[in-house]
Amino acid sequence: MPKRVYLTDADIEAFDLLKECFEADNANTGDYTPEEIESVQKLSIKISGEVNPQ
Repeated sequence: MPKRVYLTDADIEAFDLLKECFEADNANTGDYTPEEIESVQKLSIKISGEVNPQ
């Protein structure tokens, strides 16, 4: 059974910053695989509940 984790506003803000850095790095280098990009997007949707089409 999956364990439920509750995130604070600070946790969500930190993840948003991490995601922003990941996206900027990917735009500059293109070093990430489609699977890695998709994983970050899926995690972002789970954390924020928002879909951010690109």
